Amino acid sequence: MPHMRAPILIIKLGDTSPEIAAAHGDFEDWVRAGLDAAGTGLPVEVLDPRADAGATLPRIIGVASSAGASASAGGNMRAGADAHAEAHAGGARADAGAGVSATGGDAGAIAAAGVVLTGSHAMVTDREPWSEATARWLARLVAADAAPVLGICYGHQLLAHALGGEAGWHPRGDELGNAAIRLRPEADDDALFAGFPRVFSAAVSHSQTVPRLPPGAVLLAENDFEPHHAFRVGARAWGVQFHPEFSADISRLYLDCAGAGLRAEGRDLAAVRAGIEATPFAASVLPRFARIAAAGAGHGATDVTRL
Repeated sequence: MPHMRAPILIIKLGDTSPEIAAAHGDFEDWVRAGLDAAGTGLPVEVLDPRADAGATLPRIIGVASSAGASASAGGNMRAGADAHAEAHAGGARADAGAGVSATGGDAGAIAAAGVVLTGSHAMVTDREPWSEATARWLARLVAADAAPVLGICYGHQLLAHALGGEAGWHPRGDELGNAAIRLRPEADDDALFAGFPRVFSAAVSHSQTVPRLPPGAVLLAENDFEPHHAFRVGARAWGVQFHPEFSADISRLYLDCAGAGLRAEGRDLAAVRAGIEATPFAASVLPRFARIAAAGAGHGATDVTRL
């Protein structure tokens, strides 16, 4: 029988607006296109935890024990994530994460080469049951170091929330269009961002933020509006507030959808629209992540910095 390769899982956490979907597809379609651009050959599957409060999320085997996890800084992060998972679960074992088998190993396993969490028009602060169930699953996934993880926008905020950080409304309102993102020195040797220019352009569309990072998280990118545009937990769990999956056309449509409210706030929509452009470095985050997943799964190129 041919070897069945573990897929990259796209965890679909929301839907774009109908008018954007009609023209360009939905969040998972844009993420899939970015992953496929890497040419790793890894299959991609989409799971939607909203319909069944997370029951569709896959089983994680081998959650790291506190003793085994405390041997290094990365281990301390996994132990912290595991402890937060226990507190976050509140004793509820019937939903996401209930199938976890704590074997006391240093790393866990999941039937996935990687996990990408999409954006959403929902808000993490609404604490929807499906979102909280996904957060508990995420905390266990990171504690197990079972697969690389990438959270985008809502996924970024949910990852922070799951691991003991905070999600909330941005005190300055919406960030829309294109933004200049500054990398911090900590990103220089980061697997996802190594080789990026110190400042790069990215598509942004968010009104919530991560005001407080999880304990031990490494801040990788920021700008004057958003202090936490990218972070990493451990060696291979990332959150990005910007949108690597957005094309310039999609950004323009998001601006159109938000136009009435922005005009009421006195925002200069013409200036925002004029600043929208292609974002090749931001877009490279998804194929880079796919190469990281492929390298970890033993299925492909190890040159994750190739654009």
